[in-house]
Amino acid sequence: MSTDTFPGPATDLTAQEKKGIVAHLLQKNEEASCVVRMKDFSEAAKKKEKKKAETPRIIVIGKYRVFLFKCDKGQLAAEFPYIDIQEIQSTSSTEIGIQAGGKLHLGETPDAETLLLHIRKAITKCFPTAPHDTVVKMNVTPASRLLAFELTEQPCGGFESAYNCGCDYANIQPNQQVIQSARRVAAIPTRDLDIREFATELLAETRALSIALRYNTFFTSFKASHIKISPENLAALLDLFKYNKNFRTVDLSNLGASKEAIMELAEGWALNNGGAVSVIDLSGNNTEDRGATALAEALLKWANGISSLNIARSSIGKTGLSAIFKALRDHKSMRDSLKYLDISYNKLDIEGTRALDAFLSTKNTLTSVKLGNVH
Repeated sequence: MSTDTFPGPATDLTAQEKKGIVAHLLQKNEEASCVVRMKDFSEAAKKKEKKKAETPRIIVIGKYRVFLFKCDKGQLAAEFPYIDIQEIQSTSSTEIGIQAGGKLHLGETPDAETLLLHIRKAITKCFPTAPHDTVVKMNVTPASRLLAFELTEQPCGGFESAYNCGCDYANIQPNQQVIQSARRVAAIPTRDLDIREFATELLAETRALSIALRYNTFFTSFKASHIKISPENLAALLDLFKYNKNFRTVDLSNLGASKEAIMELAEGWALNNGGAVSVIDLSGNNTEDRGATALAEALLKWANGISSLNIARSSIGKTGLSAIFKALRDHKSMRDSLKYLDISYNKLDIEGTRALDAFLSTKNTLTSVKLGNVH
């Protein structure tokens, strides 16, 4: 980036300010789409304290984050990656606020509309198919100020752009093998994502991959079956289920996942109301009673029902199975949608059998129940 030209309303930057900003953007491999000088941009809490000193800042809208630079020397004051921003606030054409890290930064500028537009464009470039307000909540009044803009369609729902954003967040260079894998998938095309095409042993790369899939609306099936994956990498991968609302089928079978991993998965699904998941295969994992109980609690929070549940060979005992059966029985949408249930090779016992009978005696839509080698 040249110090001679800067995009946006801030045309009065000093040579020292330009030099400092450009140096940091180059270090971050970032590009500025908009630069605005603000007389005061600081924490809302400090404004309420009626502090006398103003906090002048230069706001730079980058590809993956918003930067705040100090005036005069162009030193970095703060930066907010888009995936860490909870909310953008604006109640008038001269006000803008950024909520991140539990703090709200507020400021006034005649260029608030310009900032809003460039922030929204940058977020959309990172996550092209993400539904409105899912990445960052836009609390803007009136809503008519959120002007429409054209989008360029990208393969696989913008996977590559989102992956680059995830790599930036993880502070790593994009893995070209992952990008090439995405391009091969795009050429088929298929809506099924097999993680074996993208798997990596590096934790940072797994985190970047997880971020890339958070808001993806292209893939409808997620498969991570029969692969060796460390507990840390698995936890990073499963984090995406807190956000993704497009996967209909999830196959996490035969990973040897621990009960703790299944509990984390269940917690994510509970926070996400199950997303759009309808077919679940968790067979061949070490789910045990605690993992099954957590899954049962998550199922109760599902917005809709599921059609298939496979938890065979999961070391689940009567307590966990009873919790699953009770959740399926108590959630009407589950009763009205579940067609297939496989609990083979788990320990049903008398208590579990009674819970299963109670579920089966309730009106349901089951067409296949597998009970092989339950005892």
